[in-house]
Amino acid sequence: MDTALNKISEAGKEIVNINNKFTFNQNIKIGNPIGNLYRLSHVLVLVKTFDGKYVLGKKIGFYPSHIARFIGGGVDKGENFINAAVRELKEELKVERDISELVHLIEVNTVADTNEGIMKMTTNVYLCRLNEGDEYSANDDVSDLLIINQTEFKELINSMDMLDSEYITDKFSFKWSDWAKIYGPIHRVALEVEMKIG
Repeated sequence: MDTALNKISEAGKEIVNINNKFTFNQNIKIGNPIGNLYRLSHVLVLVKTFDGKYVLGKKIGFYPSHIARFIGGGVDKGENFINAAVRELKEELKVERDISELVHLIEVNTVADTNEGIMKMTTNVYLCRLNEGDEYSANDDVSDLLIINQTEFKELINSMDMLDSEYITDKFSFKWSDWAKIYGPIHRVALEVEMKIG
């Protein structure tokens, strides 16, 4: 079996491409678990406009003011990854797509050593290309959108590494630097694959 193995690197780790399926495994140590670690399966969508800009979701009052992330969320019971991606696009961006219109970019497997023990999460990232004239807007738990070019997107990802504040409620707390240990690499490798495949 010809696996056509190609590798590109992220922070000394490898993004592996076997038969055009990109995967990335990350092992991290954090304090308190981040919410999506409890869900086990998670989906994100890299949304790109017809003119090459990236559309990211902001959560004002929750995320640090300069932070935005891919559209997405947890995979519901009985749902597969791509159907969850279609649902999240509709819920958070008001964009309707058929599963055939999304391109799988990468599967990221996270193993997190947390204060509650070892937790695992699988995140699949898809690409959604918007056509000229497509309408979209922030919806659901996304309160605003950030539309940026590739250079600005790389700067945003790098800024995730600098997060140091803590999010505290009466029910839970976590450090934004721990959030960045999970989502910084996910955004970085997804962008790297998107740039590679065009």
